[in-house]
Amino acid sequence: MTPEEVCAKLDFEVHETVNELNKEIMGTAYNLLDDLRNSEIEVLTNPSPSQPYNPPGIVSGDLRRDWTYEVRGVPGHVSLYGRPNVEYADCLEYGTSKMLPRPYVDAILDDFSPKIDNAFSDLGK
Repeated sequence: MTPEEVCAKLDFEVHETVNELNKEIMGTAYNLLDDLRNSEIEVLTNPSPSQPYNPPGIVSGDLRRDWTYEVRGVPGHVSLYGRPNVEYADCLEYGTSKMLPRPYVDAILDDFSPKIDNAFSDLGK
């Protein structure tokens, strides 16, 4: 085998390995959407009325029920997004002039972060 052939074979193998790893990353990210949803449900299972500076309590259940989730990725980078679709979500998170905040985003992230670490710890093995 010539040096050029060895380089070409090595380049092909590296390219294939990177492609497989990127597929595995994206598959893992899509599987994590369920975990993100479960973290959101867990955090937003607070009795109503909620105390200020604690996650909001369940009144109608719309904040727990109506979210959009997506995965965005390019080779080597993936992002998961979850956002509530109710118009009052920011009012609960940050408060208003008449209501103290009922933050929930950080609590969801705190619950979800270990799941990310576990999901990606065995990647590529």
